[in-house]
Amino acid sequence: MEEVNRKLGQEEKTILVTGYAKLPHNIAATHSKQGIILALEIDPQTSKVVDAECTVRTNLAQKFIRELIVGADLINGFDKLLVDIEKHYLGGANKAIITALKVVHSKYLSYRRCRAAASSKAPGQQI
Repeated sequence: MEEVNRKLGQEEKTILVTGYAKLPHNIAATHSKQGIILALEIDPQTSKVVDAECTVRTNLAQKFIRELIVGADLINGFDKLLVDIEKHYLGGANKAIITALKVVHSKYLSYRRCRAAASSKAPGQQI
């Protein structure tokens, strides 16, 4: 994986976006948690996911989901990412993970719109 510059104040830095979704009541993970939290570290220059964490119950499932998500392009590859998760992750939290991913995607698109609007303001205008 590429070295990622996380230091604030640097021109190129990553952002962290999180999403939450409720779990179905009939799966084992529900006994310890009421929902899934998905956290993605994203490079805003490329829209690629550089790291991911998901609060599913087993370490293997966490690793598997991370491997599916890391490297995905949230602008040009989001639909493929959804298909990959539906096709390869057959756990009970599948729909919750997809919902949390859609929440992250929506937040990321809002971030990009705000950033584009801010950069299009004329010099000297308040942002």
